[in-house]
Amino acid sequence: MRQFVRLFVLAGLLCCTAALPATAAVPDIRAAVALGQHSVEITLPAGAVFLLDGRKAPQPAPLAPPRAVVSADKTGLRLGKTALAAKVVTITAPEKATVEVNRRRYRGTITIMQNSGPTPTLDVINTLPLEQYLYGVVPQEMPSSWPKEALKAQAVAARSFALALRESNRQQAYDVKASVSGQVYGGFSAEEETTNRVVDETRGLVITYAGRYVPGYYHSVSGGYTENSEAVWGMPKPYLQAAPDVETKAPLEKWEKTFSPDVLDRYLAQAGLEIGKLQAIQLTSLGNQPANCPDRSTSGRVRQLRLIGTSGEARIEGNRLRQMLQLPSTLFDVAIVNEVPKEIAATITDVYGNPVLEKKIPVNVADQKIAPLWSDAKDIRRISRGAGVLVRFAGRGFGHGVGMSQWGAKTIAELAKADDKTVYKTILQKYYKGVALVKAYED
Repeated sequence: MRQFVRLFVLAGLLCCTAALPATAAVPDIRAAVALGQHSVEITLPAGAVFLLDGRKAPQPAPLAPPRAVVSADKTGLRLGKTALAAKVVTITAPEKATVEVNRRRYRGTITIMQNSGPTPTLDVINTLPLEQYLYGVVPQEMPSSWPKEALKAQAVAARSFALALRESNRQQAYDVKASVSGQVYGGFSAEEETTNRVVDETRGLVITYAGRYVPGYYHSVSGGYTENSEAVWGMPKPYLQAAPDVETKAPLEKWEKTFSPDVLDRYLAQAGLEIGKLQAIQLTSLGNQPANCPDRSTSGRVRQLRLIGTSGEARIEGNRLRQMLQLPSTLFDVAIVNEVPKEIAATITDVYGNPVLEKKIPVNVADQKIAPLWSDAKDIRRISRGAGVLVRFAGRGFGHGVGMSQWGAKTIAELAKADDKTVYKTILQKYYKGVALVKAYED
């Protein structure tokens, strides 16, 4: 759950944290595995139940061989060249069999629905028991080779997230998207024995707060400090509060990205920020956390920056800038630097001055920060337009920073005693403040 498009979905979920219903059975979950497509390829197993607008129908001739394309047109759905005279096709595989959609196999039931609109499209929804859904989620969201206790924490968080979405989306056609804007779900094709066992061992376990499901938000790595929910989505939740985090060996625990001023000008113009040539960036320096300044959140993540150009200025939110520049997170600082060449070409000559060898000599000198003018405020980074001038974003972490850090969970599990089978509870209680761990169902 680590990309920008997910932010809007999660904001809506925070508004309506679901009450914990009493249930003895494993509930079904409806995962949208394709949305707004013009067509999908399907493969049916022998004995599949095929319904057209709810009416049972035999597998039509185009499914011999069993792979065919379902498409949408103005008259309804088509299977190959055959009009189905239906806007909903439901396919249920026999027990222990799967239905294949776009070369990916799924358990349970596949529903293909035509959307209304000037250009016909279709959605594909996979309905199946929640525990089987998690078989296809956990290895997609966390590597199966990671410590078992981290995987158990991931399974509980993902189950809680799915149940919270299920309760809030009852009136919708599906509960959760099978992508980064929901939870990445790969169906039966993504299942692995290791993570299936982890899901089974945590069967039914969820995190709750005041008797309600907690949507178990998670991200890749916090960069040393998790984030408040209100800093990202504007809604405070007592169980999603900023706090110091463990240091990890994640590739994006620390990162840097640099841009020339001209490239930044183009990005800003494409985003509709017509301020001319960028002259300066105003942002409080990232110091010790918790931060206490208006342009940064408690964790130090950027709320907004001031951009000053030759023909105007603009303020831009940190999340918008992150999306625009594809930055790993909003936990960053900005510096203006002179790029130092990484190597120098040298010509070796003989005693008569004749060239005999060309050699490249490496230069191990860091890029040089450009000091602000004495008259500038300390949070102003003034940009010159000289050769080699770059704007450097140096940051930490990957993702929105709310909830569980997956790399943090891995690190905690690695540092724990090998025989401690309760570490996953410690992980969950660290990242979700004041929660209870309960069984949502028993069977």
